[in-house]
Amino acid sequence: EIMGKINGAVGNYNAHIVAYPEVDWHQFSEAFVTSLGITWNPYTTQIEPHDYIAELFDCVARFNTILIDFD
Repeated sequence: EIMGKINGAVGNYNAHIVAYPEVDWHQFSEAFVTSLGITWNPYTTQIEPHDYIAELFDCVARFNTILIDFD
């Protein structure tokens, strides 16, 4: 599953809250990310876990291996 975040660089909505303090950023970010059809990751840091990306590209590589056999 592909994951997304919108909670800023270090994951605590600093710039968001300064710009728009009246917005419930936790709720807004979850609604926005899930509306894009991806899984919301509420707990993030500057270092993103890229395991899901590695898994996705492994699937693409396996699919391409199958396609090569059709030639």
